[in-house]
Amino acid sequence: MAEIRRLVRAQHLDYPSDEYVEGLRARVTPPSPFKPEDKLHNRSFNFLTRHQLLGFYHPDDHSMMAHRFMLYLPRAKELIEGLALSGEKAPSIVSRLKSLDIRATIPAVQRYLSYYWDLSLVDSMELRALLRMRVEYPNYQSEMGELPPQDRLQRDAMKKAAYGDARMMVASMSSSPMAGILSQMRYGYMPTKADLSRLASATRVAALVRAYDVMLDGRASEAAGAGQGFALIAKLMGEILEDVGGGDELLASQLHQLAVKTDTQPVPTLFQLSQGNHATDMGPTVVNGEPVKEPIDG
Repeated sequence: MAEIRRLVRAQHLDYPSDEYVEGLRARVTPPSPFKPEDKLHNRSFNFLTRHQLLGFYHPDDHSMMAHRFMLYLPRAKELIEGLALSGEKAPSIVSRLKSLDIRATIPAVQRYLSYYWDLSLVDSMELRALLRMRVEYPNYQSEMGELPPQDRLQRDAMKKAAYGDARMMVASMSSSPMAGILSQMRYGYMPTKADLSRLASATRVAALVRAYDVMLDGRASEAAGAGQGFALIAKLMGEILEDVGGGDELLASQLHQLAVKTDTQPVPTLFQLSQGNHATDMGPTVVNGEPVKEPIDG
């Protein structure tokens, strides 16, 4: 078990616990004999495919990019993990990485999220604990006498810096859409008018609900002051909505930009266009100055 912990820490990954690893070993049993490098060994190959481990033993270019590039490039690792926590999908994450001149492909980001940052395996409390362990593990090493004295200053600095980490902030917030907006701002991406409108609308509703709640509390003196404060917040959010535009107004504005300009003049008839020289079957009505009684075939 100690060797597994060492390997996981050496790859800058999160080690959940010895109990988790023991449970994983009990649930996932490889075939015997196990020959993961041999594609022709059907039982081993099916095992790798079933548990989505094929990319570790037979990696393609996208898997190699996740293993050898994204995992070891701190900025790429931070952006992928932070934006995924904010609810961003792989195409959007790739676009953000490329804007910083970081090589990325959609399959490579999907591989990273599957191999190293699968958020479906943990709840919000477990996620916060794992992120916290990144900071606390050096402190544990220090207490066990494993951390050299010259590294303790670095440990303290990392611990202080962790409080401003966007990943820690998003994981600690209860509202993931709002956390997503704040996280994107931490990474330098300003919210659009639609985001601001949604945020102002949600804040106004929350303030009105809180105002209603405190007014029913029964303590008139305290309720009046608190209710007034929440009501003022709701009023200010309404004014902000007027400035940025609500959702309906924003949609109407965007549709207006896509509107096709049309001519309001009446459409001329076929008789007006040809001065009476064509019938509705598009055949000529006059040939060499003589009227045509029957349509002329090609």
